[in-house]
Amino acid sequence: MKKALNVLLLLIFCIISTMQIFATNLPTTFNNQTLITLADAKNIALKHSLLSEKEVNYFKKEKIDYETINNTRTCLYEIEFISNKGVEYQYKIDAINKNIYEFEKENKIYNTNGKAMDINACKKAILYIAKDLVENNINVYEDIDDRRSEFKSKIYNANTEYEFTFDKATSTLNKLKVKNNDGLISGSVENIIILKKSNDANATTSNNATSNNFSIDDAKQEALKKVPGANNSNIVIKEDYDDGIRVYEGKIIYNNKEYEFKFDKANGTLLKWEVESAYD
Repeated sequence: MKKALNVLLLLIFCIISTMQIFATNLPTTFNNQTLITLADAKNIALKHSLLSEKEVNYFKKEKIDYETINNTRTCLYEIEFISNKGVEYQYKIDAINKNIYEFEKENKIYNTNGKAMDINACKKAILYIAKDLVENNINVYEDIDDRRSEFKSKIYNANTEYEFTFDKATSTLNKLKVKNNDGLISGSVENIIILKKSNDANATTSNNATSNNFSIDDAKQEALKKVPGANNSNIVIKEDYDDGIRVYEGKIIYNNKEYEFKFDKANGTLLKWEVESAYD
């Protein structure tokens, strides 16, 4: 009887734990504001990871949590999933404004066809993924994990924290983690863009931008810089009026991907950068 009771208690504990992770009755409001749905949060994570739901083996965690970020109590969706290739993804997404505060990609399946890399190649790979970084801010060191040599780098740039781990022998990106306390992570896992606050007087603007001197051609060139290989034949751009400000918005279609962007005309601030398959 005692053994049966212990089994029952264990079963109840497992059910409660599962309910905490895969919540079925999630809250719909927070501080009198409507929350996005779990399906919305999953779509945001999948779009950023460049995966379709068919390419996901299973969702490991789907829950709402609360954290204090920048002295503000924030409601976040925590989404974790494993791809069909065994790569693990973790996301923290603002449940009100859809912003991505943090994501992590971890891969332990090595590319057997990959070539060995040195520190300079590692820095180039980091710059290719995170276009907002500059080489002078990147410090790379070598470490050993499970008897394999790895290159690791932790970078703090403005309000963003980056963490990279590459397998030295195959150039495999084993781990990528990005955290931004303003929730301004955009782009994709292959092309990270940190947006700027358009109302932040101290925000860094595009290199060609000065007050009232950011043209549509400047916007076009800034967008093309973020997609190596793309040229004027791959981009469409126009001037528009959005949320009370003049903007340049457009698309780049290149190498089977579609990039959507938006710049503030007044100062060249990048307000939007999204990447998805050109066939979606």
